[in-house]
Amino acid sequence: MVEALLTGSKALGASFNGADLSYTGLAEIEWEDCDLRGADLRGAAFQLGSTRCGLVGSPYPSHGTRTGFYTDTHEDLYHKQPELIRKASLVGCDLRGAKIDGVDFYLVDLRGAKFDPRHARHLRYCGAILE
Repeated sequence: MVEALLTGSKALGASFNGADLSYTGLAEIEWEDCDLRGADLRGAAFQLGSTRCGLVGSPYPSHGTRTGFYTDTHEDLYHKQPELIRKASLVGCDLRGAKIDGVDFYLVDLRGAKFDPRHARHLRYCGAILE
């Protein structure tokens, strides 16, 4: 499934064990309780568009910076329910052995997910929802 656009898909309890999901579009997915053991997720994107970079439709310089368009919403993790802010749901998934190096898990809901201890730091650094 390399480079597949799977945005918005639902796959509850499905098995992607060992699947090559590299460079796939995974924004707004609901893949709860899926088996992603050994899956290759390198290059996959959980965000719609090209992250938060690019042009803002305004004639004023620095408009995006000054209006908060580019403001990090990481603080929302402490004030809003995860279901309201998440970019994708991998709740309860098994990611042990998955290749996730360099993947941005910002606001991906991983509550109850299983993953390798060596990936914990990366997931926290990205801003994944772990609790």
